[in-house]
Amino acid sequence: MNSTRDFNAARARLSAATRDALDDRAKFLRALKVFQKQPPKLVPYVQTSEQQRVDQWISETRRGLLLKARQVGGTTAVRGFAFHEVYALGRPARWATISYKQASSLEIGRTDSQFLDSLPAPLTKALHGQPRVIQGEIEFPRTGGRLIAYTASATGGTGTRSFALTDGHISELAFYPDPAELLATVEGSVGEGRLIAESTANAPGDYFHRMCLGALDGSNGWSLCTSWWWQNPDYATPVPLLDAFEPTDEEVVMATLYGLSPEQILWRRAKVKLMGEDKFKREFPACFDDAFNRGSGGEFEPHLFETVSDRWDGAQPEANDIYVLGADPSGGQGGGDDAAYTVRSVSTGRVVAHEASDRWPPETFARIIADVALKYNKALIIVEENNHGHAVLLALRHLGYTNLYYDPDTKTGNFGTSGKSKTLAMSYVRELLEAQGIASLPLALLTQLRALRKGEGAKTARAPTGEKDDRAMSFVLSEVALRAVPVYVNVREVQRPRLEAILSRSRAAKYKGRVGAWTSR
Repeated sequence: MNSTRDFNAARARLSAATRDALDDRAKFLRALKVFQKQPPKLVPYVQTSEQQRVDQWISETRRGLLLKARQVGGTTAVRGFAFHEVYALGRPARWATISYKQASSLEIGRTDSQFLDSLPAPLTKALHGQPRVIQGEIEFPRTGGRLIAYTASATGGTGTRSFALTDGHISELAFYPDPAELLATVEGSVGEGRLIAESTANAPGDYFHRMCLGALDGSNGWSLCTSWWWQNPDYATPVPLLDAFEPTDEEVVMATLYGLSPEQILWRRAKVKLMGEDKFKREFPACFDDAFNRGSGGEFEPHLFETVSDRWDGAQPEANDIYVLGADPSGGQGGGDDAAYTVRSVSTGRVVAHEASDRWPPETFARIIADVALKYNKALIIVEENNHGHAVLLALRHLGYTNLYYDPDTKTGNFGTSGKSKTLAMSYVRELLEAQGIASLPLALLTQLRALRKGEGAKTARAPTGEKDDRAMSFVLSEVALRAVPVYVNVREVQRPRLEAILSRSRAAKYKGRVGAWTSR
């Protein structure tokens, strides 16, 4: 049976200076080692002033949201806090960090091991005996304290249910397919313990954005800590000739707002030149508006999503309805693009089924969508033609599935990938949104639609660099199929009233003369 009695006895035998170093978190953390990227080596963990501020915030909150810029060391700050509690104070806690990607989970596990290896072996043996170290977990047998790092399942983190946790840390909450489900599961596991969810911003209006807004106005019981780029002292570039430095008018305004030094302005200038202003604001926000502002160039204006809820539930097939299935394939090797499908009702336009995975190669994806389509009254399947799309279509035909979208202008008769066809498909979705023809969408799908944008030189909309758009494209394809149903299936009396209503409302919206930044589109 685990007990802290032996730990406390061992701790009492230490020198007063050692006990003081164990109690003082800042002193203790300086004894640990962290990995430095440039040049690559292990160095003492000396907290930045920003990490110290985050550390203090963690100590004062039970439910906390950390909205951060890139590379501020937020994950390390949370993990250092947890390591101090379990190792130095001997708290019998089960502290878990949950990551979206396996690589991140493994890196956090390595950080824990580096922390442990940094400390004198005799001290560890005196306090804890022999810790048990396995991949992703360190257990201190005398107290029962554990440091756990693992990857949440792609379905939203239901693997967390198998852990009995006392404290939790969710890394990059905004990028999970179902952050609400993950958060609810982890909350249920930690109970009254501490739960910290940290993330960079993903998309305006997504679950994490709404959580942060609720924390700001005090309506959801969470504490919000923001960490902006200008609060990190490392983000500064020496000014070689200060007398020759000339800030722009915009830089003068920013310097006044945030108290920027010339060195910080020069660092920002170089980053903006390298990344572009929109991406810089997203990766290195200076304020709340920067974090959730996609900037110019979005395919769909933000106001088009004002009436679209993310409180979505699927639906079982109705015997008298007809359905379409939009499918965007991928290589299915993991770590890359997703394969995604969206099933829509012809009579209502509602999304009734939606799923995505980066583990579905073409043949597997073909079997999955064939089974789903058969369930939904042998739905009309539309597949984006590309390298993987050809393989999916071939597999569907080998499976004997015949209700496939047909376009005589493409090589295989399915949806072509030309700029012209995609532009037309996007215009269909725009009409749908303008007419408020869709009431709710799955959160992950809605987030991707919001994020679609046209980059420099791009003919069609796509996801921002480093993000995915496969769910969004499956929805776009489903709208193309919905428009085609009256041609290929004898359901004009079902589909035509809906289509005419959408077009009528869309035309009416255009004549309302909406005033705003997007009017010129």
